Formats: sequence, C-alpha cells, structure tokens
Amino acid sequence: MNEEATPARKPQDPGTVVCPRCLHVQPEGRHFCARCGAPLTALSTIGPFERVFAMGHMLRSTVRGPIRPIVLLGMWVLLLPQLLALVSIIKEIDARERWELPLLGVFSAIYCILLYRVTVNFIRNRKPGKAH
Repeated sequence: MNEEATPARKPQDPGTVVCPRCLHVQPEGRHFCARCGAPLTALSTIGPFERVFAMGHMLRSTVRGPIRPIVLLGMWVLLLPQLLALVSIIKEIDARERWELPLLGVFSAIYCILLYRVTVNFIRNRKPGKAH
C-alpha cells in the first residue's frame, strides 16, 4: 500500500517528531514536514533563511483551505498598515528616486493580492448557515 495514502503511524519512541498539521511521522533532524511543509522546530521560525519558508507556509495556508475569522482579521491587521505605508511612500517619491517605484509597486501588488485571496478564500469556504 502507498505510504502517502495510509494514515499517519504512531511514533514508536518519545523522540520521534510528528507534524502537528498532517500528523506525518518525520525523520529525525527535520525542521519542516516532508509531506505538508509545516514548520516543526524553533529553528524553522527564527533562522533567517528558514523563516522565509515558514512565512511562505503560513501565507499558503491562508489562501488555500478554509480559515477562521481570526486569521482573516489577522491578515488584514498585518498587511493593511504596510500597504498604506507603501502607498504613502510611493506618493512622496521625487524624480531622483524613481528607481524605487517599480520595487515598491511590486510589494504593494503582492499585499493587495494576498488580502484579496485571503478574503475570497474565507468567503468561499464559509459553511452555509453557520455563523462565524
């Protein structure tokens, strides 16, 4: 039988790491889940390089599956002030700093896309008749 299709096995020894998201038993020394990519250790969230992957996992999770209202609110609280700051910086750019404009525009577009996708994901995955 395919190992991917079978449910997660119970760890045999207390030192075995199990992914909190998909319950897949992990090989020793892994910082991210081999199946779903979720961060497993403290290094995965504090290491500069590893933090990029942890943040990516968090953002992918918010735009894919069902999310709770607090996650939607958190994304708006996290990204909206940054988006507004970028827009105000773009308005203040003078002719000498025009080279910064494309970069700031890219970041603004990314924030807009993330907020849009999270909001649409929340609306589409709401269960009818269930109040949030």
